[in-house]
Amino acid sequence: MKARIIGVKTVMQNFRFLYGLKLSETLLKLTDNLSKTLQHTSLSAAAVQKIASMTITTLEGMRSDASALTFLNLVTALQQKV
Repeated sequence: MKARIIGVKTVMQNFRFLYGLKLSETLLKLTDNLSKTLQHTSLSAAAVQKIASMTITTLEGMRSDASALTFLNLVTALQQKV
């Protein structure tokens, strides 16, 4: 069991793994939130369009250089904690 824990820790210290994991978590949180919101039966078509547009804006904002640098710093700090 101890060897398995050490193996998992070694993999998690890999920057590429952590970057992919954190990016996946961020994207899946956004899409899950959108999905849950869209399942409400009381929403109008205009409200749905606005919510979808806000999600798209958020995703597009993640593509900026400043956002990428912030995300890189977050992953680097996370890697140092492991």
